[in-house]
Amino acid sequence: MSDNQVSDILAQAFAAEGVDTLFTLMGDANMYWSASMADHQKVRLIHARHEHCCVAMADAYARATGEVGVGSVTCGPGYTQIMTALAMAARGNAPVVVFAGDAPIGASWYIQSIDQAPLALATGAHFVPIRSTDRALDCVREAFTSRAPSASRWCSASLSICKRRNFPICPTTRRRPT
Repeated sequence: MSDNQVSDILAQAFAAEGVDTLFTLMGDANMYWSASMADHQKVRLIHARHEHCCVAMADAYARATGEVGVGSVTCGPGYTQIMTALAMAARGNAPVVVFAGDAPIGASWYIQSIDQAPLALATGAHFVPIRSTDRALDCVREAFTSRAPSASRWCSASLSICKRRNFPICPTTRRRPT
């Protein structure tokens, strides 16, 4: 077993999908993943001053380059701030994947807890929750390959999942064809 956190493995999986640029506003629920993207996967981080801008920049990047635009925000208020930009990306059929941290599973005390699925689905985006370590890599793959009506996807991972350790290195990460 390795001493990797799940956030490190998720970062490895995103990099394997060809992600080389990330638009982010870090908070407690996405900071481990965002830092791993930069530190271990050498992904270029572009920091935003507002959550909405993360998704708007990922949308513009996708439309300008033809690549998947990736944005990341934290849970709670950080999540709710992106609804307009996510709706525009989804309705424009832009290939955008948003990685959002989520509240720790079963933590009723966590003030930033919010049910993310209904909001994401209301924008027209495809919602992919990561709720267990054994399905984490499949969920990332689904976020990039889903044949949902919208090209925009929402991938959400709980803070309690991302901080778990001793997750085995993913053996079959491959970059998507260019």
